[in-house]
Amino acid sequence: CLKVTQSSNPVILIDEIDKLGKDFRGDPSAALLEVLDPEQNSSYRDHYLDVPLDLSKVLFVCTANELDTIPGPLLDRMEVIRIAGYVFEEKLAIANQYLIPSTMEENGVGDTKLSLEDEAVRKMIRDYAREAGVRQLRKLLDKVSRKVALSMVRKKEEEHPAVVVGSDNLTTYIGQPVFLTDRLFGQTMPPGVVMGLAWTNMGGATLFIEARGRLPVEGVEIARVSIEGSPETEERERKPSESSPLGEPSDMQVTGQLGTVMNESSSISLTYARMFIRELDPQKSFLDKAQIHLNVPEGATPKDGPSAGVTMAVAL
Repeated sequence: CLKVTQSSNPVILIDEIDKLGKDFRGDPSAALLEVLDPEQNSSYRDHYLDVPLDLSKVLFVCTANELDTIPGPLLDRMEVIRIAGYVFEEKLAIANQYLIPSTMEENGVGDTKLSLEDEAVRKMIRDYAREAGVRQLRKLLDKVSRKVALSMVRKKEEEHPAVVVGSDNLTTYIGQPVFLTDRLFGQTMPPGVVMGLAWTNMGGATLFIEARGRLPVEGVEIARVSIEGSPETEERERKPSESSPLGEPSDMQVTGQLGTVMNESSSISLTYARMFIRELDPQKSFLDKAQIHLNVPEGATPKDGPSAGVTMAVAL
């Protein structure tokens, strides 16, 4: 960079520094520690050329999508500036003014052969591409243009009618929606269901926590034993001597692929809910005796975080 710019104070952009790798050839983050440290980069020595370089006047700008994968010592030497992603209206304007015309031109599809309705673009942004940038949106537009171009090649161009892509036939070009915007419940939610907020890399989302409980059958205890991931159920008679002072002891099953922190939050929430109900009415012992199932929907998505205890306690 210094050779190309013929300057001692250029601006060097290091893109996606969170993707740094480390293997037998070396650790680039260790070299960047010396390069980005203002106390050391004035006498930086390049081991490949074996010449000293003064990098104290160089302005380094690094980009990253996530801070968690950047080594801690390297992150301490940088000033973090958080830039918000594009909102829905900005993505829509970028798509209409730049992405759609450029993808049509690159794939050899003119605006006379392909027409993207505004509602289809809106659905594409809302249900398929929720990331901070527009990279995924561009891939989806490329996919639509390539499919139209392929159908034009298979038929004679003059015989190929103009394709209109709307919200009703969008799934035939890019598949089913990745994100669902339909609410699981209407304006009123049943007892035991509470809506919370979840942080994601794409911004955030609403998260439902469902709690259900039932009292055990008299004289029968249902014990759930999990062996190598397959739940088995066995029933046995409980002797009167095993009963607790509050009746049958309560057990809670938690599902939804929760992490360690959220599992601990569920236990704390159950303990707090029991104490809170006892303070309101000492005669209410449902949470002490009931078999409770706490579920967080979308079980295929791992979930963890320190702030779910309040939502779980309200659901219980």
